[in-house]
Amino acid sequence: MRVNKSEIARLLGCSLPTVNAYLVRYGEDFPVLDRGGRGRDWRFDHEAVVAFLDGKRADEAAADADRQAALQQAMLPLGHNGGPPMDAEPSLRPAELLALMKVRRLQREEAYACGRLVEASKVQHALQDLLATWNRELHQALRRFGRERGLADDLVVDLTETLSGCQRRTVDYAQTVGVAGASQPSLFGNNAA
Repeated sequence: MRVNKSEIARLLGCSLPTVNAYLVRYGEDFPVLDRGGRGRDWRFDHEAVVAFLDGKRADEAAADADRQAALQQAMLPLGHNGGPPMDAEPSLRPAELLALMKVRRLQREEAYACGRLVEASKVQHALQDLLATWNRELHQALRRFGRERGLADDLVVDLTETLSGCQRRTVDYAQTVGVAGASQPSLFGNNAA
């Protein structure tokens, strides 16, 4: 069934900005019958759009499962490195306990040396730098997109403020789940404040 942009949003159960986001995210791959413009409506085949989005969701779910599997393989069992937990061996004599602790220390040092174990502060700083750079690039891209497409300045400002609000909510959520460093206002750089 041929539908316009607002009809496809209604049929998909999403908002018009979400449909616009799909168009930007998937670009030329998104199934469009007629591209809209000034005075021209967008036209979509409803069934093709649903099939396309279902396929993308399945691909993203498979990619997420692959990422989770890779993470599980890369995880280093901290604390006991595959051996018994410290409190599970109350029958160990002090010399045996000392030997076990030395083995565990060597395992931690080896894990650190080969990059399977990293300092939390280094990860925190790298993540902060990454998010600040991503934030800056995203805001610049949004403003550049608005200029290139001739969007009204107030629309670009509204989009930028909406993005900043999303970023603030992300930081707030990170604080509720205890992400280290999330309480620092520089997590997303200056634009999110």
